[in-house]
Parts: sequence; structure tokens; C-alpha cells
Amino acid sequence: MTSVTRRSPALFLAVLVLAAALAGCGGTKETSAPGNKRKYPASMSEGYEEEYKDFSSMVHRVQSGELSIYGRIFRPAGFDSSKKYPILIMSHGYQTTGADQFNSIVKDMVANGILCYTFDFCGGSPNTRSEGRFEDMTVETEVADLKAVFNDIRQLPYVDSTKIALFGQSMGGLVTTVVVGEYYESVSALILQAPAFTRALQDGTDPKTLLDKYEKPFLVLWGSEDESVPVDLGHSLKEQFGDRMNFVLVEGGPHSLQPSDYEKCMGDVNAYLTEMGIFR
Repeated sequence: MTSVTRRSPALFLAVLVLAAALAGCGGTKETSAPGNKRKYPASMSEGYEEEYKDFSSMVHRVQSGELSIYGRIFRPAGFDSSKKYPILIMSHGYQTTGADQFNSIVKDMVANGILCYTFDFCGGSPNTRSEGRFEDMTVETEVADLKAVFNDIRQLPYVDSTKIALFGQSMGGLVTTVVVGEYYESVSALILQAPAFTRALQDGTDPKTLLDKYEKPFLVLWGSEDESVPVDLGHSLKEQFGDRMNFVLVEGGPHSLQPSDYEKCMGDVNAYLTEMGIFR
């Protein structure tokens, strides 16, 4: 895989600007990883498994240029590696990790019989479990990371490459949108949560142009009390995209939705994924 340059001064400055706006599963039974070829502890190594009451997870690392991405594939009860499953790939926001935000959604996805992949962007936060330094992270490097994840995940033998959905929150929503602009034919469903299009607007870019090639319906979630990315942006996007954009305003929800907030909108998420053929 071609090496990716990890630093872009202009984009790094943009991320710092964005930072000002964005600052702010049951018990497990552990099983040993089959191998630890690099320097990671066992729990962060490829193939490390955890068993939960109703599902399981397995560490799956992805190479992005010279750096290794840490992620986990969550699998429904009765998972059979000889079969093919739809999958939801989830991209976290600025200064968070894949473990911070998505437990409610992960549990709902596996309950509906599909896979979920959560991961940490390289340098995506000071607490990232992926390689890379926080000061080297840019929108550009995160786009490269998500492309690497997408290309790796769709080749897994138990993934149905015709049923791949993407979910992006905040800065992860902006990154997801950029990737969809290139991979529009391969993305079966798209969910954005308060996407940080403020960064795109600061560049003079109309967010609509990032989604022009993606002609399928998509879902946007937004907390009514979002303190970081104004909910008015969500309303204006709805005016731009019309019926193609399903807009769900989560009453009382902040920028980073909490489990109680997800409970309010999971019906909408499930209905959308059913409409798009992700749920069986």
C-alpha cells in the first residue's frame, strides 16, 4: 500500500480551528489472541477476542500507510465465518476514540444480525490505541485512514461487500462524507451525526458538493442542544438535499449523543437501514 504523508500544515491548522468548536457493553470473558507479531499488548493484537452476553468482538488491525489502526469487529450471537454479513463502519469525532461513543449503536446492530467495526483514527486523540501522534493528525490523514479501513473490511471473507454502511460523527462525519464522495458506488447506506461541515464552510466549500455523487437517501442525526456544530446547519442541509436527506432532530441531545439520546433515535436508524437493505 502506498505510504501516506501524515502531516499537512494547512489541514492541521484547520483541525485546530475545529477543535475550538468541538472540545467539549456488560462484563466480558477474555480469550487469548492467536498471535502478537508486533509490540502491542495481547488485548490490542490482531485476533484478540472478547465474549459478551449476546455478541462477541475481535480485534482487527488495518494498515494505513506506515501506521497501524486499532479496531474491533463486533459480531452477532451465532456468528458463522462461512457466511457473509452486512457491516456498519463507524468513524468517531475529534479527540475521542471508537470506544467512547458507539456502544448503544453497536449493541443494536448486532441484535439485528449485522457486523459493526469501530476503530481509532491514527493520532485521532491523545488516547488513541492506533499508531500515530495527535499533533500529526489532520482531516487528510483521517480520510486516508477511513479509505484504508473501507478497502480492508470489504475484502474480509465474511463481509457482504454489497451491504456496507458508513456512520460518521462530527469530524468523523466530515471525513466520512469526503470518502463517500469517492466511494459512492460502494456505500450502501450513510448515517451522519452532526457532521462538522463548519470546517468545509470555512474553506468556502459547499457541503452539498461532497455528496453530489451519492444519489441514495441518507440519514442525519442532530442533537437539538448541540453546543459545537449549530443545529441550524442541519436545517439548512435539509433544505439543500430535500427528500434525499432524512433529518432526525434528537430533542435535548448534545453534540455527542449519549445512550439515552440514541434510544430516542434508534427506531429511525433501524428504519433507514431496513429501507436501504442493510438489515436482513
